[in-house]
Amino acid sequence: MRLLYFEGQLFLARGVAERLVAAPHDPNPSIGANQRNVPPDLLLFDNGNAARFLDRDGVFDAAIMPTSLRFERLEILRAYPDKHYLVIDSTNDVVEQQITPGESVRLADRIFLVEDIVPWEGLLRHPSGQAMATVVLRTTENSREQRLFLQTGAWNYLTGDVAIQFQWHANESTARAAAAATRDALQTQARLGVRDGEAIQWLQGLAPGSGLTLRNGGRVSFVKHAPDKRSIYVLIESGGEKRRVEVPVNEFLEDSEVYYQDPSQAAHITIVHAWEEGQALIQYMGSQKISELRVLHEGDTWSSQGGQHLQLEQVLAHAIPVSASVGQISAVRLSYDGRKYTLREGLVKTIDTIRMEYRRKPQSPDAVVHLSALDEAGLLRSEIALGTHASERLGNWLFSVDDSALPTRDRVILKAVRRPGGWSFYLGCALFAAGCVGWVFVRGRQEVGHSCPT
Repeated sequence: MRLLYFEGQLFLARGVAERLVAAPHDPNPSIGANQRNVPPDLLLFDNGNAARFLDRDGVFDAAIMPTSLRFERLEILRAYPDKHYLVIDSTNDVVEQQITPGESVRLADRIFLVEDIVPWEGLLRHPSGQAMATVVLRTTENSREQRLFLQTGAWNYLTGDVAIQFQWHANESTARAAAAATRDALQTQARLGVRDGEAIQWLQGLAPGSGLTLRNGGRVSFVKHAPDKRSIYVLIESGGEKRRVEVPVNEFLEDSEVYYQDPSQAAHITIVHAWEEGQALIQYMGSQKISELRVLHEGDTWSSQGGQHLQLEQVLAHAIPVSASVGQISAVRLSYDGRKYTLREGLVKTIDTIRMEYRRKPQSPDAVVHLSALDEAGLLRSEIALGTHASERLGNWLFSVDDSALPTRDRVILKAVRRPGGWSFYLGCALFAAGCVGWVFVRGRQEVGHSCPT
């Protein structure tokens, strides 16, 4: 029986039949495997996509079942919430501790508050990305916090009175020189934008008569600033008609056709100057246009005298942004010693000499995996309803849902064990044993008979 034993995984995609069971290579000889010591791409899967679940650098054994299984659907009876853990690697030990939002936890003699667990959004390091930063910003006038993705050189406007820009510099000296020249540089940042179909054309620098020609043949030209510079006048020419329009500064309405941006007119102006990852020189100018400077590291918060509150979350030299609506990544928000930290899944961060990682562990639901068993001709042999905490036998094979990978509506991984058994197998063994005993008994009687004297 040991030579026929085989244990592995059956990878099933919804609607696709499969009969190959794969397992990491076992050096012990066995006649239970149809393939031995082969890479994933050479395994005889019916569904070629199944090989992607295996380590591409590994080698595997495989057994072919006489019956194929096809995954039809997943019926979820009861779902369970995820569990959340912090893995702490301090100087003395590695500890995994379960966490709950709103509770404080003691980690290596320090008290951390678990503020919340939220869908993660932020920056991912990527070689083809650009220098970027993320900040959380609020002002005295607007108490609602807003997270902003900042790209190099682009101005971002929360309202008409709040403007923020990110600049990446070669070194700290260049960054501080740029900060010193900000007041003059702001005077050249005004621009005119015109909606042209689905896009917006921009004109940098405003001089009387300058303008933009649209694809439909129309034209929008700058006329002059209003006396307080809180708006501009433009001339719109379209279809032989001309009209003069006043455009307010830094207002962005969805139905607007013309926009006027000028960061120098904002009541709160912030420039994030960075030259290396993990920190930045924050420059803030209020209504009096007097600069305040502060170096912040990731996690630091600064409240300026002008009433702006900014937390620096991330600074990366090569990054791409990921919004909360993309993917299913979670993050835990922690606070310690007046600073706030955000740890996403899979990210190891050092906080005050403590290496820390957040892990989310989805819990297996109570569910039923509906399967079809097909014969070699592809005809339906039987239907199977396999509970996630149960097992089912089909001939010499015993199946259960593999608890190392949660089932989804599109795929399921089964644990498959070939272990000869069942009532027919054991009845056959019993009959075989009884026959052996009977044969020995009859043979013994014959030998006794031959030994008697005639």
